[in-house]
Amino acid sequence: MRQADISRFEVFFGDSGSGKTTFLETLPMFFEGLESHAIPKTDELAVAVDEIRAFVEQAGDKRILLYLEKRDNPLESDKEILTFFERLRDFFRDAPARVWVVWPISLRDEAERVHKLAVRIGAESLVGDAVAHYTFSGPPQGEFYSIADSTSAVFNDGKGLADYGIDEELGGGVLVHAPTLGKYFTKLIGLSNSINSVVSDVLSERARPRIWIVVAADDAVEVASTVSALSFGTSRLLDVARFTARAEGVFDSQYMKDWEPLAAYVPFLFRALDVRVIEMSPELALSIARAFGSSEVKGVLRQTSTSRADAVERLKGSLLGHLIRGLEPPPSRQPRRTKTETRQEFLRLQSLAQKKRDGQIHEAIGEAVRDLVSSVAGAEVEVETKDAGTGELRPDIRIRHPDGDPICLEFTWRTTGLLRDDDSGNASVGVSQPSSGSQNTATPGHIQQYVFKKVFEYVKALDLHRLKDFRNSEL
Repeated sequence: MRQADISRFEVFFGDSGSGKTTFLETLPMFFEGLESHAIPKTDELAVAVDEIRAFVEQAGDKRILLYLEKRDNPLESDKEILTFFERLRDFFRDAPARVWVVWPISLRDEAERVHKLAVRIGAESLVGDAVAHYTFSGPPQGEFYSIADSTSAVFNDGKGLADYGIDEELGGGVLVHAPTLGKYFTKLIGLSNSINSVVSDVLSERARPRIWIVVAADDAVEVASTVSALSFGTSRLLDVARFTARAEGVFDSQYMKDWEPLAAYVPFLFRALDVRVIEMSPELALSIARAFGSSEVKGVLRQTSTSRADAVERLKGSLLGHLIRGLEPPPSRQPRRTKTETRQEFLRLQSLAQKKRDGQIHEAIGEAVRDLVSSVAGAEVEVETKDAGTGELRPDIRIRHPDGDPICLEFTWRTTGLLRDDDSGNASVGVSQPSSGSQNTATPGHIQQYVFKKVFEYVKALDLHRLKDFRNSEL
């Protein structure tokens, strides 16, 4: 079009599923000032010239590519096609030199027939010096996986093939049965359905738990920063790509060896189990502990009086409170650095978790959550109780909604190591205090290890490790 300064017609032959239409639709992404439009199928082929004329008039000064839609296997007679070319040739005589009309065809014999008819009617004025139809082979097979992966991410909120349990090795295994990109997509959809079927069979008699890791630490800024490094969006969905990238260097530990047979399914399983990482500020944790805590919980705190209503209101306004109730997350606000005395108080609370008595803190939070969801008919809150769906597992807090899968809150109580020796203050008898040598256990690396370990407990309890048997049968 640029060099000939003339409008042209082209027969565009390619096997069904080779990507002809996708190629034509996306050309404007690579050529500035080019528009691409489909000419809808009409009862009479010759009428398509009127549609072509209308598109050209609307395009103004832009170059325009127009392709005949849903005519890949032409059923028109020679006479009908000749009539179309007669009208198209007449239009080209008066049309600006910037129109390219393309007829995608999937049958080679038909492509040859249509091209010969175009030459018979117009030759130079229709197809120029082209001696045969154009043959489109599509991208090479070696690029199918990356194309499908990128396409999946574009149309599924960033979720690539790995999020559906299909890594490059598994995806490459179906190439032998997929000579075209379209057939490859069909094979991938079938593979994804098979993987989902395995999970559905395993969970057929169980509710699928939603695993929400709640990170509580002694500084609001630090805990928010850690969660931000591991998640995306205000719903705190795990950023699996960043999360697994951070796993380098920790796979030698024993719990990561457990994951090894399922390594290819990590993104899929994390998505299937709705794994999230959510922050809990020290202020919120303390408010709930003071209002709902047992005598032992309150016994480690200096301030022990907060009304239940105030604590529930604070929980209600938090991100965690919104997510539990299925509400849109609240407007994002930059957290403030936690005051020293509040950090000291939180560490007194955290000392219970260090002594394996975090169950009492969970009981307090469970009471607050019960008040939070009290207006939801049929909602139930359980604290550290067994369930047939999760075997021997006792989620810290399980929230059952009548119209959805249960939310399993798993709390991890961390310290940032920010307090200096002279900041620690005096605590209750028997409560250890941080020092300048205290380790920061609230880093993304520490939380990452906890998440892998905790999620695998669910994978094992739910018998989801059977996915490795499916993989072995496919490879």
